[in-house]
Parts: sequence; C-alpha cells; structure tokens
Amino acid sequence: MSAADQTEPVVLLELARASRVYGRGDGTVVAMSDVDVKVRAGEFVTIVGPSGSGKSTCLNILGCLDLPTSGNYLLAGQDMAQIKAEQRAVIRRDNIGFVLQNPNLIARMSALENVALPLVYRGLGRTERRLRAHAALEAVGLGNRVGHRPDELSGGQQQRVAIARAIVAQPRILIADEPTGALDTVTSAGVVNLLLELNRTMRLTVVLVTHDQSVAGRAPRLCVFRDGRLVSDETGRRRFHAC
Repeated sequence: MSAADQTEPVVLLELARASRVYGRGDGTVVAMSDVDVKVRAGEFVTIVGPSGSGKSTCLNILGCLDLPTSGNYLLAGQDMAQIKAEQRAVIRRDNIGFVLQNPNLIARMSALENVALPLVYRGLGRTERRLRAHAALEAVGLGNRVGHRPDELSGGQQQRVAIARAIVAQPRILIADEPTGALDTVTSAGVVNLLLELNRTMRLTVVLVTHDQSVAGRAPRLCVFRDGRLVSDETGRRRFHAC
C-alpha cells in the first residue's frame, strides 16, 4: 500500500461545541448542547436516541437545514454560519441528498420521472436527465422498474426510488432520516444493505438516524444522543441496547 493510500480521509462534517436553543425565557428549549463530532469523507454514521434527544436537530444542522445557536458547523472546512442563506442552499443542493421515512414520490410520475426531477432544477436536458436517472435506478436494483408508477411498487421499492432520487445528482453526502421506519423487518434489512453498498461503492458519506435496533446494530459507527447531548460515539462491532 502506498503512502497516499494510507492517508486518513478528510473531515467532511464537523460540529464544534455546537448547541441549538429554541424560544426565549420560560419557553426556552435546549434541543442540542455542546456537541463535538467529526465525520470523515466516506464514513457511515448512524445516530440513535429517544424522542427529544437531539438527534433530529443534529441531522438538520448536518444537512444545512438549520444552524447552531452557538458553536460551529463546518462542511468541508467551511463554517456554514459565515455564509449567506442563498449560498447554503446551493451547497445543500450540490452536496447533500436526503432520504426520509416517507418516500414522497409523485403519484402521476414513473420511477424514472421521479428520480430525474431534481435534475430539472439543475438545467440538464431531457436526454441527460433520463440517462442519469436510469443509472441511479440501476444502482438501487430497479433498472427493470423504470416505467412503474409508485402505486405499482412495493413499499421497499418506493424507498429505493427515493434513494435513487437522492443520489442522482451525485452528492457527497446522504442524509437518511428514519428511512426504514415504515418498512417491515425484511424490507428494512434490504434498504440498509443498499445504503451500506452505496457507501462502499460510491464512497458516499452516509449519516442515518434510526429507532430500529436491528439497523443500529449494523452501524459501522454509532452515535448515541440523550437529553440534547452526544453521550456515546463508537466505531466497530457492538451489541446495541435501546436508549
């Protein structure tokens, strides 16, 4: 192995003593408090914790949907609080794909059309959009379902279409918020397998929030939140216990 191969991956996402407070006076809610975490390019990080623990707040900040009230959030070394909202929106568009619990597919559109939709806003021509959308569907194992509409697909297939839509613009980061929350155990395992494979083959940095113990137990790196704080950050094999 060459010296270049041994180089540690760069830090892509970094929270430095980051806190998020909502409201004022008696209505103040500390959603996240003094969180320090670094995510390197190509990592797969899973975040767990009970409701109200701060994990969703953390995910919103990592996804450039919110900013810390205090502390810093750096994406590729750039402090998100130091740039304008319009610039953050462009950074989010160009670097981050999102997968939610609900696939939110457009019923009247085929799988191919749903996946290609984000490319419309980038000004790509129809032929290029279709080529990229087809490639993304192939990557999630749905190359033979490109013409199917959402009501012709299973729940797991719909979520795979949503993942294809999230990666079609070739983002550096995939933010997944409870992507298996509405799926059965077997289907959930298939979606997790897919995310792990995309992380490996595309070197896609994945940050996933879940309540599912079986999903959390497979995480290469597990961050546990409680009461707005990061209470555990572990890498490697482990036995997961619900918070």
